[in-house]
Amino acid sequence: MLDDELMSPAQREQLRAVIAALEVDAEDVYAVVCAALVQPPSRGEVALIVGVLHSEAVQYRRGEPAGQVIGRVMDLVEAIKEGRPIGPPARVDDDRY
Repeated sequence: MLDDELMSPAQREQLRAVIAALEVDAEDVYAVVCAALVQPPSRGEVALIVGVLHSEAVQYRRGEPAGQVIGRVMDLVEAIKEGRPIGPPARVDDDRY
C-alpha cells in the first residue's frame, strides 16, 4: 500500500510531533504537540497516539529515529487494514558475541 493510503501526511505530522515530545520527556505531551502544530489533534487523539507508540506492536523507545518508529506504526496500520495478525516488531540482533 502507498504511504498516503495508510496514513495521511497530517497524521504522520501529528505522529512525528508526539514522538518529538516523548523524546524530550515532556511533562505535558499534549501541550508540546499543540505548540508544534498549527492544527493539533485533540487531547484524546494524542493519548491514542501515545498508546499506539507504547503498544506491543510498535514498542517505541526513546532515542530511536522517528522514521523507524513511524515505519512500525505504518506496518501496524497496514496489518490491521489487511486483517493480518498483529504482534511485536521483528528485531534483528547482529551481535553474535
